[in-house]
Amino acid sequence: MRVNANERWTVLGTALLGLLLSLALSILLGFPASADVPESQKGEWQKRYADLITSARDSEQRVHESNAAYNKAKQRGRLRGAYKVTIMENIQTAEADHSRDQQALDAFPEEARQAGVPPGWLREVEDRLGVGG
Repeated sequence: MRVNANERWTVLGTALLGLLLSLALSILLGFPASADVPESQKGEWQKRYADLITSARDSEQRVHESNAAYNKAKQRGRLRGAYKVTIMENIQTAEADHSRDQQALDAFPEEARQAGVPPGWLREVEDRLGVGG
């Protein structure tokens, strides 16, 4: 079977196009070429992640405590006036803080991935803090 020059160029062009498309796709999706972050920054990235996890846990605890204070006051019939306003403000503040902290925590792995942080660095923090990732 004989292949003419046009067919060779078509095959070569198709292969080259596929290669270029896969390269463009990897660039668009932000896949890092390799570990872009030097090992010397590992501690900084891990500290940031641990701080975000701790902040989210703490703010979640404040939400639970604020809701418990509300329920306790309601059960005792003391949920009125300025005390009610204070408790409601505490709940709103705690919920807003937790929402902000959780959003920052949820966004961090993607930020780290885009920067080229090896996923193992984050998993080490999750393991140390007992987080499911």
